[in-house]
Amino acid sequence: MQVGSKDDSHNHSESNRQFLIAYLILHIMSYIIYLYSKRDLKLNGKPDVNGVLSASKESLVNNIEIFVNCVIVGVTLKHLYDTEPKELHFEGL
Repeated sequence: MQVGSKDDSHNHSESNRQFLIAYLILHIMSYIIYLYSKRDLKLNGKPDVNGVLSASKESLVNNIEIFVNCVIVGVTLKHLYDTEPKELHFEGL
């Protein structure tokens, strides 16, 4: 298959759509986690030695969010690394 063929551009377009959906879900998930954390801290928050409010469920949810963020960023970087320069329009580099 040649670079720039119809099948190749369809696969690249489908891949872009999948990343767009993944990042949209990530944004929605982050907003929901923010609202949950805010509520959980208000109801169950206890100050630690430094005076910072924390709750056990809030900390767990934030750790899960950080893990999911790292996985999605890692997959994105791998995709960009595997993509040929012509598909990224870096023909001069």
